[in-house]
Amino acid sequence: MIAGQVQDKIACLFETQFNEQTKENLATGTLRKEISALFNSSNPVKPIVKTTVKMDGTCCLVRNGQLWKRFDKKLNRAGQEENRKLQRLIRNKGKDNVELKFHVKKHYKDTPEGWVAADANAQVIHSDYHNSQHIVGWVPVSSTDRADVWHASSVVDGKELKVLQLSPDNHAQLKVVHIDINAPEIQNKTFELVGPKINGNLYQFPADVNQHFLIGHGSIELPQTEVSKFMTDANDLSTVGVNKLLDWFKALENPYAQIVGLVWHILHPDDDQVLGIYKVHQHHLGLEWPNTKAITPVLHSYREDWLHEQ
Repeated sequence: MIAGQVQDKIACLFETQFNEQTKENLATGTLRKEISALFNSSNPVKPIVKTTVKMDGTCCLVRNGQLWKRFDKKLNRAGQEENRKLQRLIRNKGKDNVELKFHVKKHYKDTPEGWVAADANAQVIHSDYHNSQHIVGWVPVSSTDRADVWHASSVVDGKELKVLQLSPDNHAQLKVVHIDINAPEIQNKTFELVGPKINGNLYQFPADVNQHFLIGHGSIELPQTEVSKFMTDANDLSTVGVNKLLDWFKALENPYAQIVGLVWHILHPDDDQVLGIYKVHQHHLGLEWPNTKAITPVLHSYREDWLHEQ
């Protein structure tokens, strides 16, 4: 599996509760209702679960032989004011009694030329209202626009993408592969762009514009030996425990745990149809990322040295 299809914000695996002091949504320990339903013993479909590493980069899409970068349509001034009113109502009445509702034409900013809504939001732009503070979408990457220089550096001569994949010979390392940007297997797939100019270079890439790469969403699976530390059944998400996850992330001597979070891809057992994608990141557990006292390149467990492009 080269890449996944992340076309919207990924929901937390657990129900979350907003913490007024930290201004963060923290996991409560209660699984989301749809997760409980999927893994209910009476459900005739027994899903397959992929536990993968959540990368800390910026989201991209490949479509029609073109690299696209994520660009969300956010609230304008009127929308922000409406959001403040709604948030006050939520604090007074509870989130189950107040509906987030923003007018698509009145409450959101304009977007750049070429912008398209992500697949999950394709119908939203034709609707009157939307229930989120932003509408996820994409803008084509330009090889000449200075704002796109880091994205464009992952494309070779407009023809090939520089992709980091697990080495088939050694799953403890990543290697750089060049993939035809028109290859059918990567169309409509999403990737994470990583490199020295992305998110403060957490992964310690060499300070070189050519050291920007794409990593397919869902392409880096966590070894089963690690999964077993917080899941008693690798194919049953209802066996994940918040406390076990917390202990796992806190194990600073474990290089596998020095990641921003985990993403679970739930697949149909017969045809790999995606039934759901859910995540937990360190902030959900009240942890800080990155932990500057213990931070190592997140992918140390997968490689010895980055391969420099010649």
